[in-house]
Amino acid sequence: MSEKARNHISSAEKVLAVKRHLLEGVEVSVICEELDINPNRFYEWQSKLFSNGSEALTPSKESRAVKKKIETLESKIRQKDQVVVELASELIEAKKKAGEL
Repeated sequence: MSEKARNHISSAEKVLAVKRHLLEGVEVSVICEELDINPNRFYEWQSKLFSNGSEALTPSKESRAVKKKIETLESKIRQKDQVVVELASELIEAKKKAGEL
């Protein structure tokens, strides 16, 4: 009995296959022949993509963490800018009193 070696197909390739079918109108049979898979496998990918699609459109924990860090850093920069403006104003005022300006 000869068993066929399993064909590994990446997630990106699976999404591309479903995309080709839905957006470009490529027939499922053509895609399945190219990838050497059973049409049932293709429809399984399509079903998983639609049932888990909301996860792809939801910001990940990592992106939320990055966004929060950016907001924190921007806040620190604003505080430092305020301190610099304050110090510069005080320096200008002191120079005016000393008659240097």
